Amino acid sequence: PAAPPAELPQPDLVAPGRVMESNPALARGAIPPLPPPSPTARPRELPHAPAPDLGQAPPSTEETIAQLRLRQENRERVAQPMPEEQGLVQAPPTPGRGVERVGERPPQGGPLGPGGVMDGDAQSLFDRAKLDFDTRRFADAYAGFDQFLMRFPGHRLAAEAAYRRADAFMSLSERKIAPAFWDVMEKYQYALDNFPDSDQAPWALLMMGKASNLFGEPFRAQGYFDLVTQDYPQSQYASLAMVERGQTFLAEQDYNRALEEYRRIVERYPDSRYRKDAEWGMVQAYFGLSAYDRAAALVEQMLARNPRLYLEEPEILYHLGEAQFQLRKYKEARDNFLWVLNLKPDIRDNDIILARVGDTYQYEGEYKTAQDVFKQVVNLYPETDGALVARIRLAESPEKDSQHPWDIFQVKATTDALNTYQELATKYANRAVGQLAQLKLGVYYYKMGQHDQSIAALEKLLQDHPRTPFKREVDYTLNLASLGLLDSLRQADKPMELMNAYLRHRPYIQRPNGSDILKLLAWAYEKTGQNDRAARTYRVLISRGLNEPTLAVDMARNLMIEGDHQGVINSLAAQELKALKGPDLRRAWSLLGRALVRQKQWLPAVTTLEQLIATPGEPPAGAADYAAYGRALWNLGRLGPALAALDRADQLLDKEPGQVVGLERHLLAMDSGAVARQAENYPEAEGYFRKAVVLANSDDQKAQALYELAQSARLAGDAEEVRKVLDQLVKLKVDPWSSMAQRMQTDLDMAPRLAQVGN
Repeated sequence: PAAPPAELPQPDLVAPGRVMESNPALARGAIPPLPPPSPTARPRELPHAPAPDLGQAPPSTEETIAQLRLRQENRERVAQPMPEEQGLVQAPPTPGRGVERVGERPPQGGPLGPGGVMDGDAQSLFDRAKLDFDTRRFADAYAGFDQFLMRFPGHRLAAEAAYRRADAFMSLSERKIAPAFWDVMEKYQYALDNFPDSDQAPWALLMMGKASNLFGEPFRAQGYFDLVTQDYPQSQYASLAMVERGQTFLAEQDYNRALEEYRRIVERYPDSRYRKDAEWGMVQAYFGLSAYDRAAALVEQMLARNPRLYLEEPEILYHLGEAQFQLRKYKEARDNFLWVLNLKPDIRDNDIILARVGDTYQYEGEYKTAQDVFKQVVNLYPETDGALVARIRLAESPEKDSQHPWDIFQVKATTDALNTYQELATKYANRAVGQLAQLKLGVYYYKMGQHDQSIAALEKLLQDHPRTPFKREVDYTLNLASLGLLDSLRQADKPMELMNAYLRHRPYIQRPNGSDILKLLAWAYEKTGQNDRAARTYRVLISRGLNEPTLAVDMARNLMIEGDHQGVINSLAAQELKALKGPDLRRAWSLLGRALVRQKQWLPAVTTLEQLIATPGEPPAGAADYAAYGRALWNLGRLGPALAALDRADQLLDKEPGQVVGLERHLLAMDSGAVARQAENYPEAEGYFRKAVVLANSDDQKAQALYELAQSARLAGDAEEVRKVLDQLVKLKVDPWSSMAQRMQTDLDMAPRLAQVGN
């Protein structure tokens, strides 16, 4: 089963942190927020206490919380101002700082005379600057090295001063690289231009690449790292350059390339001091690929090779615990989290680690214990990310949601949760936890069926934080909310709004051309009279091989409206009809039968429509089916059944109002009159044509009906009726019917004289 995503916010990382801000691990728990130490960092002081045995029983949660509470109380007590009578002890001034060394003898063995004094001053200035650099007083170090280069540009230590000046400036600018980026690059370039033969040249290139990476230009960074590995392959910094190049791949979320790069380092430099950093990078890549089992295995291998590693860097247990958490090994994960807090209670982000302990209990169903831990996080570390996450947990009520694997969906949409989300999203908008609250706000609205509000909340998150670590969760929820919105518009019978919503939110839909979406669009096209587009959309769905025979019926319905009768016949072939049952089969018979009539395939039409009419219930198209059936029978010479079918069609239409219905009834009356006359039932034919006259919507229709009525009356031998109808037709003055009526009148007038001549 998929591991539950985590939701602990990722704090801002200090360079050279191993976790990039663009990494979406935050909500998924893919990377713990604590970076391993920099390969260039000063060595850590090893603890003097004996190493604990991680195989023994881990500290309990209660013991750990008690220890953390005690340390917090001690910290607050120390922070209080001391009583005045106790006084303060002033630290002695740093030797040599701010003191002009006048007349001091140069070092033994140094040059004598004025040159010796100058060399001594240069050495002293350099030493003070280097001491400042080593003690991380980078501003003083930069000023010292800069002064050294101005006063002694040709000194034997000038090369090292130039490179160390650039390092000091880089350290000062590392946290906010953007405004100082080009100055950093200029300082290193100065050192390279003036002292290209220094053994620090590859180091400068390496740092220029690192600065480019921090500046957000990984492509430029890779170029500098390539210079180190290609131009200085034997340098001790070659493997470090590969480590940093792997970081650029992680920054671009190209985890496979990062993994390949780090593996190459381990294989090429197995004994390098930077192998550990490469393995840290591999752990990150595994996390990014959701390969938590491999990440955990690699961390365990690192611990096996260096049993004291967890003492030097307790963060490694946090990584291991995070991987185990994602693998649903909550007990093992909790043990490692507790070991971290006991080995290093003041570890950075201890609030987040303790909140994760609460998560392990919550996922095990120990909700009361989880809530107790979350309350302790809020009390011990107020206003921290861990405390704010704990507040979210306390406001939420767990609820299983098997449809969605993400942890953000496993809660009820309660008012308490809504209020907490809104407060944190507003108050801490620029913090990761504020982004988490905004994400959960979007999920809340989705679960409540308020899809527009869900999309608006998530869009705001992306607009304010385009590189949010929750990007994957936002994309997932936006897809759901967009699909939910389209479906709700379908249920509300709003086709135009559905099409507009599709165009507006298409970028958020994971499969914008998926079959479900195409079905919704086909429905909307059909509803808005775009039957040709609807038919084409149904044809695409059918071409995908979907096992849904009704799609053929849907396509045929739209082709029928478009007048593509042969297309209807082709789409409802025998194999399609075999797969249909019940109402779907009757709809297919109706469409196919009427299309066959339009194509004048009378016998297949009668066969199809007879099956339809023989089944119980009115045909799907009602009067249209009976009318088509009657006309097919008429053309086959079955006049009695044809007249009965046409009469049934008229009866059904008689119940429906409207001008279109009136026209259809007029046409039915004309056809019925023609059938009755062909059957030599002239009086009945006269009745149908009189009805057609009444139902006519125009003088042209009325004139044609009157002409047919006159012809039927003539065949019936009713001369008086013939003259009356012809007079009425002549007065209409509608050609050609009125002209033909005049000729008939003339023929009637001449008939007696012609008969007398004949006699």
